[in-house]
Amino acid sequence: MLRITIHRGINQIGGCITEIATDKCKVIIDLGQNLPEGDNPAQDDKANKESIRNLTEGVDAIFYTHYHGDHVELFKYVPESIEQYIGEVAKQVMLCKYEILSHIPNNAPVKQEDILLLESFNTFREKQEISSLSLKAFHLFD
Repeated sequence: MLRITIHRGINQIGGCITEIATDKCKVIIDLGQNLPEGDNPAQDDKANKESIRNLTEGVDAIFYTHYHGDHVELFKYVPESIEQYIGEVAKQVMLCKYEILSHIPNNAPVKQEDILLLESFNTFREKQEISSLSLKAFHLFD
């Protein structure tokens, strides 16, 4: 049986998190941070390691639809044991953005660890079949 859980994003713009699961595997589509309201910083109770660890418990992989922060920005809190996937071009855009942001003096919003984590992302292309032995997600309907 296929289960789809929209953790958030249905009654708001941004902050998208959707889970697709069967008895055999679980994947998350997008792990986005809430958008800021006006000039105020984003208010997001999921923007921490503990919340994301709890949310991703039992997750086999996370797939990001694109590089906007409200779809991908919580990636840095994901446990290392979970594979993360993003499109090839989106990964390059994020790496470029993060590299530039890492050079802002005094409290740069990006850390070198964030860049290293992004570099470890798996990539995919449209209509590409992903066949990773470590990813059970491709047996969703078995």
